Amino acid sequence: MFKNFAENIEEMVVDDVPIVKSRASRADYQTSQTTWKNRMEAQDTRWKERRDEIFEESIKSSCINKGALCSLCQNQAFVRCQTCRYHLCSNCDKTIHTKQVTHQRKCEVNNCLHSLQSTEFLTNEGNLETLSIIVVFHLVVILDLIVLIIYILRNKRNHQNRVVNSSKSKN
Repeated sequence: MFKNFAENIEEMVVDDVPIVKSRASRADYQTSQTTWKNRMEAQDTRWKERRDEIFEESIKSSCINKGALCSLCQNQAFVRCQTCRYHLCSNCDKTIHTKQVTHQRKCEVNNCLHSLQSTEFLTNEGNLETLSIIVVFHLVVILDLIVLIIYILRNKRNHQNRVVNSSKSKN
């Protein structure tokens, strides 16, 4: 049965369209390989022509733009905050981000892109300094945490009571 099926597969018809086993000849295979190779070479050439332009645009959009001015005081900016989307000078960066410690900031140090930690800041001379920052929780956050802890403790106590009551009822 399977031999007949395999031998007759070229003759099968689905929706009036014959199914034909295609077997590419060696010439067809070589032609497709040459076409693919030509496409890859053309792609590589286009990439080499545009790579510097793409890199420059990528740098401008993702980090500090060397010609950018501080969004707050209009001095030259050295830091780019990706969270608040500001270009900032070192003084304005310190003023804002000692309070907003979760923001993602980047700067250029020694011609290298550097992701700043929440305690790292750029000095006016272009060096990194680490500050001790005391994170102050807002009263609302503290109250929310207290409410959450009370809720968890009540649920734990209620669960324990249910377990004790169910074991008593079984006895």
